[in-house]
This record gives sequence, structure tokens and C-alpha cells, in this order.
Amino acid sequence: MTHNYLHFKLAAASPAVDLHCHSTHSDGTLAPAELIRLAAELGLAAVALTDHDTVAGLPDFLAAPAPAPLKRLGGVELSCEDEGRRIHVVGLGIRSEDGELEAMLGQVREWRRRRNREMAARLVELGLLEDSPDLARLIEQVEVLGRPHLAATLVAGGKCRTMREAFSRFLGRGRPAYVPRQVSPLDEALRVVRGAGGVTIWAHPLTMGSLTVAKFQRLAGDYAGRGLDGVEAYYSEFNLHQTRTVERVAAEAGLLLSGGSDFHGEHIPDIALGTGRGTLRVPATVLPPLLERIAARGGTVPS
Repeated sequence: MTHNYLHFKLAAASPAVDLHCHSTHSDGTLAPAELIRLAAELGLAAVALTDHDTVAGLPDFLAAPAPAPLKRLGGVELSCEDEGRRIHVVGLGIRSEDGELEAMLGQVREWRRRRNREMAARLVELGLLEDSPDLARLIEQVEVLGRPHLAATLVAGGKCRTMREAFSRFLGRGRPAYVPRQVSPLDEALRVVRGAGGVTIWAHPLTMGSLTVAKFQRLAGDYAGRGLDGVEAYYSEFNLHQTRTVERVAAEAGLLLSGGSDFHGEHIPDIALGTGRGTLRVPATVLPPLLERIAARGGTVPS
């Protein structure tokens, strides 16, 4: 696949890092080595690959040629549940070969496959997809198939004009083809990621629709006591007030700071690596405390 990099090349403020990115091993459109190449072109100080529910892209990501100043962190993003709330956790600096981590990820991927079969069947019933060997291969062979893959299929087949339309009409929560995901309990995810040497980061917390500042404060303190290491204060969807709120709450709860664009490439073309929607800047000062904790835990730190 040929990629158009031009709309990703917004100049990243220097020094800056991006610790939340996705590749073709989950629902991004750049291969891990391409992600490294783009990060180097942008002059980022560090980049992390945090694919959904898989570490399969990490060997290529960590081995790809890159300029010496660019630090790379292997990671993963997990959807978790806690008392009916869906929480996204990014693990950074994990040992990708950890047996308990891979067992948990394997279970999550099987839950994904079951969900994808049901969503695809609903799209077939709606007359939006054709039940074919190609569809079966997509469902069974893509290791971490997500709703963006199905949305892209609808766009490619002329059933929707854009990915956004595919979600708003068919694949979004409450729409005709939506099926809820089965995910790991939060405490299990925190324990397994820490056991694999990683730091646990609450990803984009203020994007939870019903989360007030008071509830965020309460949950941040609770999660910190249960093994959460940090929280994303710098995120593509946050305004300055939200960033300052997360910084303040993190300080109160004793949590580390992290951040990233949540880059997916052409699946979300208005979010650029390093700069998000154009104003994101994750300061490189977040990196040393994260690396120090990863090293103390026996995780994988950049050489």
C-alpha cells in the first residue's frame, strides 16, 4: 500500500515525544518501520508503538533503522472494565515476550474475533457486506481487526462516503451493527502490565463522556492505589484547560505524566504524529520519570 505522508508532516515542536501510536498490526495504516521513519523525519525525541491488544509489531519497530537521538518504547493499549466503566490503559516499556502478558492478549484477541464475526454478520444482514471468502479471511486472519477495518471496507465498497459516516450510521455505539466488546478487568490489566516491566498509563481519561473533574480526582486516587502509574495529560482531543486539569489531578494523586497523539495514519487523517490536530505538544520532560520507573521494574528501556 502506498501512503501519502504529506498530511502527517506537521512540524512537531522540539523537543517533543509521542507515546501513543498505532500501526498496521492493529488499526493504524503505517507499518512499524514506517512509523519510525516518520518520527525521525519530524524530529521527535521519542515515540512509542502502542497497538491494541498485540505486541506483534514491536520487533520490527525496535529494529527499524533510526537516528541515534530517537528513543523508542515498546508498548500496548488495552481496553479494560472497572465497575461498568471502560478504561483504556497504555503499557509502556513492556517486555513483549512476557508469558502472562501474551496469554492475556491472546484471550482478548479471541474475544475480538467473536465480536467481529457478529458485527460482520449484522452488516451482511443489512445488505452492506457480501458474505464471501474475502470477508471470512479479513475476520479470521487480521490479528487485531477493529471497527476501523470494517468501516474502511464499507467505504471501499461504496456503502459509506467516509469512515465517520460508517461509524455514525452503522458501527458506533447503539448503531445497527455495533456489538459490545468483552475486555479484561482493570486490576488484571494493571497487574499483568506491571509484571511485564511496563508502566501503566490511563489513556485519554477526560474523553469519557460522564467523567466530571470531581469523579476524575476520585478515580485517579483510587487507581493509583491499585497499581496505576500515570495518566495522559497531553492528548489530541484535549484543550489547554483539560491538560492543566489532568496535570493538577496527577500531581495530587502522585501519578506520572504521559501523552501522545493516538496516531492511526489514514484511518484518522486529521490526527498527525507528534502534533495531533496541530497544537499537541508532549514535552520530552515526561520521559525521564517514565524510563526510570520502567528500568526499576525490569522493563525494556531505550538503549
